[in-house]
Amino acid sequence: MWTHLGALLLDVGGLLTCGISSLLLWIPPLVILNGPSGTDPFVRRHARQSLNFAFTELITAAVLVMVVYTTGGLGALLAIPLALVIWIAAIVFRILATTTATRGTPYDYPVSIPFLR
Repeated sequence: MWTHLGALLLDVGGLLTCGISSLLLWIPPLVILNGPSGTDPFVRRHARQSLNFAFTELITAAVLVMVVYTTGGLGALLAIPLALVIWIAAIVFRILATTTATRGTPYDYPVSIPFLR
């Protein structure tokens, strides 16, 4: 039971911080990965996947901010709608990850750079 709860908290924690700031998305997976429930292989796998996805989102947000600044603000016409689409997709992916973790099934985020294996 604790294994499924740990994997569930990974994705729900990321989902809750998703609305606050993209800068906080890496905190819940890192805390659970280094906590006592991080010794279970299922929880470690979900923690790594969630952390990889959070880093991918952070890099994407940084690139969009750089596009806006380097184009003198004109890039905002592209960056803001794109950021909205990415934000909605991230919420959908985190909900999918939460439901699969609840079922005890491993989940791989579709668009995630594998920093941690």
